[in-house]
Parts: sequence; structure tokens; C-alpha cells
Amino acid sequence: LFRQGACKDALGVAVSCAQTFGEMQRLMEVAQARLVAARAAVGACDLHAGQEQAQKSLAISEPRHISALIYEGHGVLGQIAELAGQYEDALTHYEKAITALRQIQGRVMLEFRPDFLTDRDKQRLYEAMVRLCLSSDRPQAALRYVEEAKSRALVDLLTHRLDLRIEARTADDESLVIELNRLTARRNALHRQALGEQATSDEVAAQQQDLEQQVTELRNRLLIRNTEYARDLSVTEVQAEPIQPHLPPDPLLIEH
Repeated sequence: LFRQGACKDALGVAVSCAQTFGEMQRLMEVAQARLVAARAAVGACDLHAGQEQAQKSLAISEPRHISALIYEGHGVLGQIAELAGQYEDALTHYEKAITALRQIQGRVMLEFRPDFLTDRDKQRLYEAMVRLCLSSDRPQAALRYVEEAKSRALVDLLTHRLDLRIEARTADDESLVIELNRLTARRNALHRQALGEQATSDEVAAQQQDLEQQVTELRNRLLIRNTEYARDLSVTEVQAEPIQPHLPPDPLLIEH
């Protein structure tokens, strides 16, 4: 209904779905339904209802660290704040959405990542952030977000095409590397489950946190053994090089 433009009807159905999922204790679906309701409310020009539904979704997703829903929830709240002329609030919500997006992109398993990244909504988020930075006279911040979006796209192309499993550099490291790859695969499977249609229970969320800690500990142990592993472990990190120090005064910079 929402995609067909029947926003008021979509809002009613989505709220009804959220209530039904709540009775079934399917919190993941409740949060997803609240997001649909929030978008539908915005489409129906009911910003108050949209804000209320997005906040209810975040009340579920933020304590459970479900980055995919946190990203969407703050993205909707940023859009609402922008439409209401509350530009500082919009910038805050967009930044929180981008922070969650960074976390997702570093974790989502490679075979799932292309579908995730081709979603036009992710590009719109960066475009909205750049637009607000420019309108509030923050050109350096705008350029930083442009560069981050481009750098992120390049890294995602590389990681999709390359085999990023860690290879042992010495025989002594082999058992650690095997365990790290096993835990990483398990972690990615749980993240994919959380992003799918199945409900994410508190038990699954706890497993995700535990796996994150185990993966981090193993990575640190490998780095202590041999700093060369840093190149293997940092490919998903994005650090856009600042451009301003390399530019002469009053330049014209053409970004493509």
C-alpha cells in the first residue's frame, strides 16, 4: 500500500501488524512494522505520527544493538526533522543513521552485502547529510561525507570481489586463524538472521555480542603475534583522506 501511494491505509495496516507481532512477542517484526508505519505517516504528511512510530521502533532496536533498524529509524527521524525545519536535529539523526550504517557495512557477510549496498536509501542518506551540511554553511563536513560515501563504495566493491578470509602467516598461528574464521562465519550468519524475517530474541542478541567480543579478542591476539595481520583485518575500515590541506586558497574542486 505504501509503495502504491496509499499512505494512510498503509499506516493503519502497519500499526495493526505491529500490535499483532507484539502479542506474539516477535520484537524484530514489531520494529520493522513501526518503521513502515513511520514512512507511511510521513507520506501522509503526519509528521507527529511518523516521529512517534520511528521512536517506538528505536525503543526496540537500540537496546538490542540492531544496527540495520537503528539506521532506518534515525534516517526517518532525520527526514521528519528536516521537513519540520529542525535542521540541527536532522543533522544529529542523520549522523546516528550513518554511524549505524558504518557498523552494518563492516559486519554483513559478503554474499549478502551487494543487495544491501545497492539500496538507493543508503545513497539518499548521504545525499541528505551533504545537502544539510551545505545549507548550514559546513562545506568541509559536506565534502567529508561525500568522500566517505565514495570510499565506502570502493571498499565494498573490493570486498565483494576478493576472498577476505584471513590466512595464517606461520604454522603457530594456524589454529588461531581457523578459529577466527569460524567465529566470523558464525557471527555473520547471526547478523544475517537478524536482518532477515526471523525474530531476533534476546538470546540471539546476546550471542551476537559474545561473538563480537570473541572475534575482537582473537584479532588482537593475532596482531600481537604479527602486525602484518593488520592489513588483512582493516580492509573494511574507511578513512577518507582530508583534501583541504592539499588545496591552494580559493580553489574550484570538481567532485565526480
